[in-house]
Order: sequence, then C-alpha cells, then structure tokens
Amino acid sequence: MKPLNSVQHRFEVLDGLRGIAALLVMGLHFTQQYHFAFLNNIYLAVDVFFVLSGFVVSHAYAQKLRSGMSNFEYIVRRVARLFPFLCVGAVLGFLALVFQSATSQSGMSYWQDFSASAMNMAFVPYLNMNFVDQSGQQAVGLIFPGNSPMWSIFFELIASLLFIPLIKLNWKQLWVVQILSLVLLLTLPFAIGSASFAHPVGIDAGWSTSNFLVGFPRVVVGFVSGMLIYRLWCTTLPQRISSLPQFILQPIYPCLFLILILAQPWTLKGVFGLVVVVFAAPLVVAWGAVSKSHDSSFGRLMVFLGWLSFPIYCLHEPILTVTRIAETKFNLRHLFHMPADFLALAVVFIVSIAAATLFDKMLLQKRLVQFFLNPSPRTGEAVTVK
Repeated sequence: MKPLNSVQHRFEVLDGLRGIAALLVMGLHFTQQYHFAFLNNIYLAVDVFFVLSGFVVSHAYAQKLRSGMSNFEYIVRRVARLFPFLCVGAVLGFLALVFQSATSQSGMSYWQDFSASAMNMAFVPYLNMNFVDQSGQQAVGLIFPGNSPMWSIFFELIASLLFIPLIKLNWKQLWVVQILSLVLLLTLPFAIGSASFAHPVGIDAGWSTSNFLVGFPRVVVGFVSGMLIYRLWCTTLPQRISSLPQFILQPIYPCLFLILILAQPWTLKGVFGLVVVVFAAPLVVAWGAVSKSHDSSFGRLMVFLGWLSFPIYCLHEPILTVTRIAETKFNLRHLFHMPADFLALAVVFIVSIAAATLFDKMLLQKRLVQFFLNPSPRTGEAVTVK
C-alpha cells in the first residue's frame, strides 16, 4: 500500500470529520442555555480543527513551498481561503452586536461594536473586558465579540504563517516544538491566572482577552500534530495499518469516534481535554486519513459536509443571536409558527449553502489570489491561478 503523495488526492473522510465537528459546535451554541452534560466537551472540536489544518496545509503546500512557491503567494492563498466567510461573519457579527447593544445584552457601545467588527474583519482580535450575552450567559472579553467562533480562525491563520518556518524542520525538531508548546499550554494558564482550582488544565482557552495568550501554544500543539501525521502518512503510516482488519478502516468508525470524544455523556473536564488534544484528536485525524469510502453516496456526503463546514462554523452564531432577539422584538414565533432556534437553524443552512454556492460560482477565492498576485507593470509576467 503506497502513500498517495499527489496533492490531487481527496481525503473524503477528513472532509466529513470537519463537517461533523462544525455541526457539533453549532449544536453546542444552539443548546448552551439548556446545559446538556453530553455537550460539555464540544469545545475540543477546535483542537480537531487545528490538527486537520496541520495535515491539510501540509498536503496542499509543503511540496509546493519546497519546489519554489514564494512565501507571499502561499500567504495570499491562505488568506484568500479564509477571508470571504470571515468577512461575512464579521458583518453578521456587527449586526448581532448592534442588536445586543440596543437590548442591553452587551456592555459595548455602538462605536465599540463598529471598531470591534472592523478589526475582526481584518483578522485582528479585539482585546477588551466588556460582556456580551451568549444564550443567557455573560461572556466577558471575547476577542471576536460579535461572532465568537472566529477566534479559532485567527489562530489557524497564525499557524499558517508559522508553517513557513516549521516546514523546514526535521522530525526531531518538530517534536521539540511540539513538546515545548505542550509544556507552555500546561503552564501558561497558571502564569496569567486563567487556570482554576476546579480545572487547572486550562485547555479551553484562546477565545477571550483573559486567556488569549494560551491560544498560541494550543494551536501549535494541534497544528504540529497534523504536520507529523502527514509526514507519517507520506512514509510509514500506510504500511503500518495495512495489516489491520479492513473493517477498521471503514470511514464510519473515525466519524463515530469523533462524536464519542466530543459529545459524550460524562462530565469530564480538565485532564480529559488534555487527553483529547494530545492523543484522541491526532488519532481521529490519522484514522480518517487512512480510511476511504467505497460507497459513492457516503463519499459524496463526506465531501458535502466538508464543503459546508466552514460557512456553517463562521456564520451560525450571529444568525442565532439576531434571530433570538428578533423573536422577542417582532414575535417571530407567531409569524413563522416555530421557535426562534428552529428558524435560526433553517436560516443558517440556507445562508451557508447560498454563500458557499455564490462564492464558488464567482470563483471569489481565485479572484482574490489573482488580484494580489497580478503582474507588476514593469515585468508584465502573468500569474496563473489554479
């Protein structure tokens, strides 16, 4: 069994894992006010995203960067991949903040609403100590206050920039970076005072001003794990798993394992998060990488979930916020004959599918790349966008 080193190879199961994780995050935010115990650890989906990013970015760009792609072109392509939906999410987040300020569900002024959204649209976190209502709970110091899930996109961009020097490291050096980042992830919460007596292992961090710094080692741990898994996939991983029973490599099993570790019925905190970050999240990505669907319908479902994952992740929270406030102000339950959360769920899927389809038809990401990589007037050299 030889590794498929071509960047044309499609990891259908990894697409599906990304989609499932995004749906679970949305489920957490839609049901947060009900305090379901089995959703306590959905926040760890972010760490699965980080590992996935390390693997996918390595697959898409490692060989290209080694073969002559400029750092500037690589950065442009990564930013173009993230910016369209980040922009839409920031606009919806601004609308959500205005609604919350108007109904006293936020401690921010209208000017702060605007400045925070403008900074967030430019990939810049908004450091503050204001409160914003989230499902009846006051979240303080959100660095993306109008659309809090976007904090992880910021750190994924940071990891994408770090990929440029990381790609030059050998196995041993990458492991050193991994271990040092893990040590920092465990000790930094104590240094900045974000660790609690109940949960001293502060894995759930990076999203607010008080724990912002912890996001850096957190993303590096996950991203480097993905890089290491990809190097294994290109060398010895296929041979190592070739002797396993084939049913274990069926794509349904990594999907079920992901659901198990993220949506489980036990109120496990603290060390459980560390176990997921260090072992379970890398395992599910490695498992998904070597699994392949032989059912075309299942494969198409996996690809569809992957295609929809990013817009759903970027857009669901401000849509939920606006819909809940609008229900109270305009009695939407009576108008649409359904609870606000069901209406918001429908709107999330409609807007996400519509936006993703529109961006694809417009070739928006490719146009952004073309815009920034246009030839200079002096050389007239053409740039081909693939």
